[in-house]
Amino acid sequence: GVQVVGISPAEVKIDIDKIIDKEVVIKPAVSIPDTGYEIVGEPEITPSKVRIRGPKRIVSQIESISTDLVSTAGVRSSFTIEVPLKVPPGVDILGRRFARVTVDIQEKTVVKEFKDINITFLNSDGVQFEPLEPLKAELVFEGPYRIIKSLNSDDIELYIDASKLKQNTKQRIQKLKVNVNYPYKGSLILKKKVPDEIQVILRK
Repeated sequence: GVQVVGISPAEVKIDIDKIIDKEVVIKPAVSIPDTGYEIVGEPEITPSKVRIRGPKRIVSQIESISTDLVSTAGVRSSFTIEVPLKVPPGVDILGRRFARVTVDIQEKTVVKEFKDINITFLNSDGVQFEPLEPLKAELVFEGPYRIIKSLNSDDIELYIDASKLKQNTKQRIQKLKVNVNYPYKGSLILKKKVPDEIQVILRK
């Protein structure tokens, strides 16, 4: 007493594809390090390749797969971590589903410039002279980011030692060396100092 009056859907489409294996490269996904730090070279990954299996139309277009994102937040040195591998839906990994990633992180070396820093005279008592050039200097330092970022002009002393003047001489115009005192001398490099000397004239 039952009669079928309709079927929906009237047809079922079946997609048939050949299943194939393929060896592909593994590319590590690594986040950007904190400010002042950088990744040196390319992250190392072990293994570097893996075999995958899946429908031919999908697998044939895959040249590489990636890892889950490796976070470098708060990291200050090299480290190694095991992370899962990521593949498209419908594709399987043959063998290990994890890879070991080594990331080499180091602090950046940066440059900082200072302009119009005052130059002072020391040991000038009893010496009569006048500078022939502005008592201002330009300095350029190079060093680790964490040190450079906290270095300011108040930490730097520029001076000329007036006791180096030759007073018993007919040479009235003389040159005196500009000296620099600054902190962290073991870590910072003074790349530029202008001027290196200041001309002065002895008073009669």
